[in-house]
Amino acid sequence: MASQSPHDLVTVHKIQSSPTHPIAHTKKVKRSYPPIIPIIIVPTKDSPSSPIPDWFRLDSLPEELLEEVSKHLSVTDLKCLRLTSRHMYRISLREYAREGFRKITTDFTKQSLDRIYSILKDDVFRPQIREVTIQWAGIDRKAPKALVEAFWGAFNRCENFSEFYEEVYLEALLHMFYLPLDDLWL
Repeated sequence: MASQSPHDLVTVHKIQSSPTHPIAHTKKVKRSYPPIIPIIIVPTKDSPSSPIPDWFRLDSLPEELLEEVSKHLSVTDLKCLRLTSRHMYRISLREYAREGFRKITTDFTKQSLDRIYSILKDDVFRPQIREVTIQWAGIDRKAPKALVEAFWGAFNRCENFSEFYEEVYLEALLHMFYLPLDDLWL
């Protein structure tokens, strides 16, 4: 009998044709490739599977240096950096808030107003807000009073109104909703 090479190995598959006939027939398949065997690769200093030495770990760098590096990252890179570890989350949080929450937008939907309210409640994110953009497109001019009150509730929690008053006249904004000024603060 001639010896078989790994390329001539035959695999037997039991094929089930239906639940009532558990084994209908046996099929022999001749492989044209060698069998898969586990190959153990010994880690080297250059292989990615080797353990990372302590001196090369990002967490081992001084926090001041990591904060300085985070100042030069984009918002997307900061999001990724924050997800690497709790330590990196804590270090990059303030810079992420500064870059990601400088300008926030609302369209007067409940979801958008809830998001702004949660940002305003956060002690890290709240001081970073420099601009609030209000998108009026798609909003009915006769908006429900509850939405307007929710907006003014968030607006009243803001710390610095000087820029807002210069760009938007409060009376004009209230006129868009057909609400008298006295009716809002009752």
